[in-house]
Amino acid sequence: MKFSLLVLFCSLFAASTIVQAQAVKQAYELDYKADSLALAGNVKDAISNYLKSANQLPGPGFNFKNVAHLYLKNNDQKNAKTYIDKAVQYGITIDQLNADTLVKAYLAQINYDKDYTKLRIIYNRQIPYPDQRTEILQMLERDQLVRDLIGRVDIKILNNIISETDSANMDELRDIIKQIGFPGFRQIGPDAASSLFGLITHATNDAHHGAQNFAFLEPLMKEQVLAGNFPPMYLAILIDRYNYLKFKTQVYGTYWEFEPAKNAMIVRKIADVAQVDQRRAAIFLPPLYKSRSKKMILADDYTK
Repeated sequence: MKFSLLVLFCSLFAASTIVQAQAVKQAYELDYKADSLALAGNVKDAISNYLKSANQLPGPGFNFKNVAHLYLKNNDQKNAKTYIDKAVQYGITIDQLNADTLVKAYLAQINYDKDYTKLRIIYNRQIPYPDQRTEILQMLERDQLVRDLIGRVDIKILNNIISETDSANMDELRDIIKQIGFPGFRQIGPDAASSLFGLITHATNDAHHGAQNFAFLEPLMKEQVLAGNFPPMYLAILIDRYNYLKFKTQVYGTYWEFEPAKNAMIVRKIADVAQVDQRRAAIFLPPLYKSRSKKMILADDYTK
């Protein structure tokens, strides 16, 4: 009887995981479709798709920011303000808003500081794990502080300091994972998830423990990506950076280097390039050819 119940539970859990992954996949497909529609100038349908996608994602702040941008392009400031507010309520920071020049100009025009502060307080109160979120933000501050010393401190001494800082941060991250699992949008919010991405980038490239850290973190990150709780592009960048720096080949095609002679970003060698789009689709990324442009040159053996 107990065995039968266990089998039933496992079957239900597996089914729910598949349904969840399908919903996340659909959400990202809507998001990418919205991007294409926006580029084509189809504002109405782009907005519709961004909002449909937002309804299925735990971190829809960037969708709302994109919607605000499109409303501003149409000179609809009332709706733009509504979705800027929504973006902030879902974790988009003032720096992320200001990265969009159209939104930045509008915010300066309406003197948004007071509204932003109020909405930011509301957002912070909704974070399920504020202590762990604060820890991660402080870890990134330490991470950046020591790296700001590059060029000002003897490099041998500084490398030791950076290694010790990365090791201490990784120890703290392991403790956080023991407490709440791998933290993503739902646990710490999108801004802290972005900070976590920066920390993991350095932890997995550590000369002494990088391989061990990568082996520990990669499956946890992928699990959260499939649950819609961590950005697919973060996972792809981390895996590609680690693999290219270590093996001179990558998995998803996100690692590029700038070549001044061509004045372009060159995507470096991809392992089993014929299957790269299938691998990308498995973590909800669009086909690689959508990255192609005058400034982004794809690998010669990628033929699509």
